[in-house]
Amino acid sequence: MSDAPERIWIDAAGGRWSPVSGGTQGVEYVRADALPAVQVTVKPLEWVDFADRGAKAQAWNYANYTLQKWSDGRWELGASYSGYTTSIYGIDRFYPTIEAAKAAAQADYEARIRSAMTVTPAPDAPELAALVDAAKNAIVSMQEARATIVSKREHAVLTDAVVSLRAALAAIKEPKT
Repeated sequence: MSDAPERIWIDAAGGRWSPVSGGTQGVEYVRADALPAVQVTVKPLEWVDFADRGAKAQAWNYANYTLQKWSDGRWELGASYSGYTTSIYGIDRFYPTIEAAKAAAQADYEARIRSAMTVTPAPDAPELAALVDAAKNAIVSMQEARATIVSKREHAVLTDAVVSLRAALAAIKEPKT
């Protein structure tokens, strides 16, 4: 765990930073190891049942998953679009129960959503630790420089520290892929 600030704000005009929000500090940077872990899931379909005769759930745009009960007790799973209904390519058309048909529709829906997603790996832990250390060192340099600015040389040291901090934080916020 790092003792660098969990988040800082840097003004968009260049240079000023603060461990608290306010004033001209418009860009927030959050230390990567302070971000919460997340798990991406696909929301479940929301079904509207039709009195034990069928059901539908909106999938995307104007498309719906539709279930229809046949006289022999089987459940047909299809997709309806404005003006027509069709079977869904790549999955079974008939199911023994409404629950099985809904599960098949959910699995198809999730597969379609996930096929459009990609995973971008986070930086390795050693790389991330080096970035956090670089940000921490830049903050220390800036604090030291701010207390002793009396010449252009000290001002240049502060400017270099700001540039280093921005580079380190940008790398944490937007990891290389």
